[in-house]
Amino acid sequence: MSTSKFVRVPNAALIRVDRSCEVTPAVAAKARLSFVLLLLTTILFNLPSTAQASSDGPEAQAMHFVQYDRDDGLSQSAVNQIAQDSSGFMWFATESGLNRFDGYEFTIYRRIRSKPDTMPNDFITDIAVDAAGDLWIATDGGGLVHHRSGPYELDVYRNDPANGDSLADDNLRRVVADPRGWIWVGTMRHGLSRLDPASGQIVSYRHDAGNDASLSDDRVYALWLDADGAVWIGTGAGLDRLDPESGEIHRYALDVDAEDRVLAVRRDGRGDLWIGTAQQGLARINETDGELQKFRHDETDSSSLSSDRVEVIYEDSAKRLWVGTNNGLNLVDDERSSFTRYQNDPTDPTSLSDSYVISIFEDQGGVLWFGTKTGGVNKWNSRSWLFGHVRPRSSGSDDNQAPKITSFTRDNDRQLWVGTFGSGILVLGPELQERTQIRKSAAGKGGLSDDVVMSLLTDAEGIIWAGTMHGGLNRIDPASGEVTVYRHEPDDPTSLAANGIMSLYAAHDGTIWVGTFGGGVSRYERETDSFANYPHDPAAPASLSNPNATAITEDADGVLWVATSGGGLNRLSSINGNWESYVHDPEDSGSLSGNAAYSLHVDRAGNLWAGTRSGLNRFLPSSEDVGGRGKFQVVSQSDGLPNEAIYGILSDSQGQLWLSTNYGISRYNPETGDIRSFHLSDGLQGEEFNFGAYFADDEGMLYFGGNNGFNVFDPVRLAFTSTPPKVVLTDISKFNEPAYPNIATEVLTDIDLDYIDDMVSFTFSAVDYTAPSRNRYAYKLEGFDRDWVEAGATRRATYTDLPGGNYVFHVKAANSDGVWGESDVALAVSVQHPPWLRPWAFALYLLAGIGAIYLLYQIHARKLAREADYSKRLETEVRDRTSELAESNSELHDANDRLREASLTDALTGLRNRRYLFEEVLKDVELVRRKLDPRYIESDDTNDLVFIMVDLDKFKPINDNCGHLAGDMVLLQVRDVLQSVCRASDIVIRWGGDEFLIVGRESTHTEASVLVERVRAKIAQTVFSVGNGQVARTTCSIGFASYPFIHDSTELLDWEQVLGVADAAMYRAKIERNAWVGIHGITWDRSSDSLYQMLQSDLDVLVDDGCIRIEQSLSVRQTKTA
Repeated sequence: MSTSKFVRVPNAALIRVDRSCEVTPAVAAKARLSFVLLLLTTILFNLPSTAQASSDGPEAQAMHFVQYDRDDGLSQSAVNQIAQDSSGFMWFATESGLNRFDGYEFTIYRRIRSKPDTMPNDFITDIAVDAAGDLWIATDGGGLVHHRSGPYELDVYRNDPANGDSLADDNLRRVVADPRGWIWVGTMRHGLSRLDPASGQIVSYRHDAGNDASLSDDRVYALWLDADGAVWIGTGAGLDRLDPESGEIHRYALDVDAEDRVLAVRRDGRGDLWIGTAQQGLARINETDGELQKFRHDETDSSSLSSDRVEVIYEDSAKRLWVGTNNGLNLVDDERSSFTRYQNDPTDPTSLSDSYVISIFEDQGGVLWFGTKTGGVNKWNSRSWLFGHVRPRSSGSDDNQAPKITSFTRDNDRQLWVGTFGSGILVLGPELQERTQIRKSAAGKGGLSDDVVMSLLTDAEGIIWAGTMHGGLNRIDPASGEVTVYRHEPDDPTSLAANGIMSLYAAHDGTIWVGTFGGGVSRYERETDSFANYPHDPAAPASLSNPNATAITEDADGVLWVATSGGGLNRLSSINGNWESYVHDPEDSGSLSGNAAYSLHVDRAGNLWAGTRSGLNRFLPSSEDVGGRGKFQVVSQSDGLPNEAIYGILSDSQGQLWLSTNYGISRYNPETGDIRSFHLSDGLQGEEFNFGAYFADDEGMLYFGGNNGFNVFDPVRLAFTSTPPKVVLTDISKFNEPAYPNIATEVLTDIDLDYIDDMVSFTFSAVDYTAPSRNRYAYKLEGFDRDWVEAGATRRATYTDLPGGNYVFHVKAANSDGVWGESDVALAVSVQHPPWLRPWAFALYLLAGIGAIYLLYQIHARKLAREADYSKRLETEVRDRTSELAESNSELHDANDRLREASLTDALTGLRNRRYLFEEVLKDVELVRRKLDPRYIESDDTNDLVFIMVDLDKFKPINDNCGHLAGDMVLLQVRDVLQSVCRASDIVIRWGGDEFLIVGRESTHTEASVLVERVRAKIAQTVFSVGNGQVARTTCSIGFASYPFIHDSTELLDWEQVLGVADAAMYRAKIERNAWVGIHGITWDRSSDSLYQMLQSDLDVLVDDGCIRIEQSLSVRQTKTA
């Protein structure tokens, strides 16, 4: 810890207060790097601090302009005059054509030599709009042009040397529309003309050297119509006043040092007359006493007029007087008799495009337009000053470079302390017009410990705490100037946790909490002048989740919350002192939206809000129990936010939240969810803001800082446009070609479309020029669209294949403040029906239809007669044929049955064969499965499907000794034996050769054993006749198994595998002959393939393991016993 003092340096640099900014994101270059990345980079690379000297400058409210030049579609860069017609279009007079602007596109009117109905000359010097909304256009060489609204018609008034009552000259400089219907025209060399359009009469006023009541000079530079009807005329020799009623002209001496040209004349709202000259600056004639006051340029006074050549004077609706010169735009401060200058700055794309200002105009929406000599036209939104853009210049900084703002606080004297990135602390007076700068000492002693100030705080005792990027924490006593520095000492656990400070917070009990970069959170202990530290410990889940603490606050219950740059939020438990973390969980929609958290705020209702890189989060405490964690409600871009990086959150007196982001400032209403965003065009210091740079004072003023100064404003005083924008049609096209090239589409009330016009498009524009890119549109073709079509920023509606009929096309728009108007466009659209759908066509269709019906009737009647005769003959034929077919079908059915029966029957024995088994056994298998419901099985002795394989012993000797015929006889007798001992429900199948298969339905193991013993005994006892008085004897070997093999697992072995088991049992019985063997499954917990394989080769092993049980005839048992 170290202590030093700082020295105040009052009024050492310029404070620029900007309450406007009309720059779209496309025009304004984004000047700000991500502040978190900048912080990380600076700490990692240890960027050095530098000291800067102070500089002086005048006060100015910054203006930010939107520029339009040739690259944007303007025909030429010299904008001599500006006007707005009754439809709302802006018009710009240039040296290369007349330009109409709808907020998005320029339409250029030029001279086309091959078309006499075009402009007579491209050099346009002035424009006036008369009471009817018509344009009057002064040209240099082409005379006066009357541009009528509606159909594109031009009336040209020119000088005719043979007609003294014609226009005085074709080279014109000024034109003014008189409310009495006259048009006043100032020429370049031949005086003044007055045109009466109704009669066509022209009266001219010229200079007469011998007549003091004539014009002082024939070169007319300026015209101004007074409220009493008098015309003020600026000439090449001074100022004249013409009384149109009497025709008298009075010359006014301006009391200047030398005779000079008067280039501009204007009377302000107080009645004072302002006169601009070519060389002698600006003059004002006081309406009350006639006193003449002169204003000249002074090289030593930056608050003087910027140049003595005054081109234009203009008073706007807010009674601000603007003076355009050849070296900048000047705003008159009448109380101080001084001027604020606005000039071109090549380094600032939002400054005036050119310092030579030659025309000024305010449109119907309050937007001011400034025409320049070489830089096109500039647009400025005067309402943007409400956002109070302050650009303080630090000592030694570039005049045009504002410091990067990082933090704010107010001291007990109502001074605003502003933390900067590299310029220390700026202390501004209550009116933000005085400044003291506190910086790091160049010698390394005294002053701040670091010029990069990341956070500021005023405690309950009025002490200022300043957290720096590299130099730790500074405790500043505003009264004495004493600075105490707290740093991290590696050997002292009670020192500050880290030297990089990201946030400061004073708890309700006065405790100072310090959020550090890399060291977690420190709590200042006043009694011991030391710190208690809360670090991040990856091995301790109850510690802070991340070492970088970006924001700290207390909720309504007094619980401390800490935001981190990568670990989400942390809540300090008052019970056990542990930290509970809240992080983003992709699987939980109620979790924090992102782990990079920048800001914390508790609103007037006690709600806790957190700003993250991924949106705004509202904490919803759990109502289930005291220990519940709660969840988060997220507001993101899908809800209307312009950007999801929330750097600052503040509340206004109406409970609305104000959010600083990476793309402007947003106002969020938590009750309705309504979001309104503000950008450069509304007066912000920039589109991007810095984290930590947000502050609300006790008077309700809100402060947000960025890389171009800061904004300070009272949300209650912000004015928004309540007047909806007017909408005009700018084009109607068919197949993308203009449908009415010679008609002003904005005045059309109805159009007719042919049936072949399969595609028609309507282009429209809201003539609100505040921020055209933020205007929104909706349209509806009544009679076709059911409801309004929300078009967003799209200004074109296209319809294809419209059915014939009558429609009305409506368009409405909302301005940049979101105010929607009613439909300003109601264009009747009549679409012709195609010829085949018109009334006369339907009459022809009716006649043709009647004739066709009659013809069809006649044809149908003859057809019915033929069909009646034919049907009689057909009925007889069908009856005979049907009888024949029935007989044939019956014979065919019988033949099919015989064939099927033959395919399923053994040819020798007449028993069923193998094919029969494979076709029919599945039915029995399915029946067994259904019956094997565990709820009804009481024992293992359940009804199964038993497969009994019977093989005759020593059958081959019979064939060999007695012949195959004898063998066949034995097989037939075996068939009889088997049928006699089996049940009617059993199926006896000749399996092949001397093998037979018996399928026993619904047989228990016991019943199966009885059956096979009966078969074995019966065959053994039977004497078989083999013919010729010979007899033969034979025995049989029998194997059987049941399906399912194991009751608990019907799918373990299928029926074919069970048949294989029965075959294996038969071969086991055949070893003894005249015997039988039955294999029954008990349990198996492995694969069916392994079971089947062992059943084929390792029966004894399975028996020993208790997996199967073998049942066998007495002879087999006796043999094994023997």
